[in-house]
Order: sequence, then structure tokens, then C-alpha cells
Amino acid sequence: MNLQLFFNVISNTKLPKTLLKEVPIWEIIKQSNSGIGWVINLLLLLLFGYSVFIFVERILTIRAAKKEANKLSEAVKRLLLNNEIEEALALCKSSETPMAKMLEELVRNTIDVKVD
Repeated sequence: MNLQLFFNVISNTKLPKTLLKEVPIWEIIKQSNSGIGWVINLLLLLLFGYSVFIFVERILTIRAAKKEANKLSEAVKRLLLNNEIEEALALCKSSETPMAKMLEELVRNTIDVKVD
């Protein structure tokens, strides 16, 4: 069966009306607040707020780490251009970020290549 023919048949077929009616979301929330529903709604609202807090906190942390990594890489680059290799290694060791560890290994591997 051709796919286009299939969609034409479906779109031209009159489907029976269901017994469902459209209900605004505020009506559903208002009806769910009876009994213990308000506790569940409050818990959901608190969890939503906490998840938004975690999301924003992670974004701010990642931005701060990115800025620190850029500053560190620029400082190491400046030191290496001035042939201050030991100072660059000390700077990498003083910072406990993953970027510092990667730069330290890069500097060590570069030194090993130059010696050989």
C-alpha cells in the first residue's frame, strides 16, 4: 500500500467524536488540591524549585571553571613562551583543576620530546 494513499485515507476518514472534553490546566490543579492532593502538589512544586536551583548552580559553576581555565592556559602559555618551564609546571601543580593537570602533562610531554 502506498504511504501517500494511506495518509489520504486517514485524513479523509471522519472519526467519531469522543466523550472527552477539554479542561483547562488550572481546573485540574484546583480539583487535585482536595484531600491529600495538595501535599503532592506542594512536594512537586518544591522539587521543581530545587531542580531549577541545581540547574542554575551548575551553569554558574561551569562558567566560572571555564573562565579560570582560560586564565590558567594564558598564564602557562606566557610562561612557556618565556622559556620558564619550571614556573609553568609549578603553576599547574598549584591549581587543582582538571585543566591544570592536562596542561601539566602537556608541558611534561613537550619537555620529554625536546630532550630526546
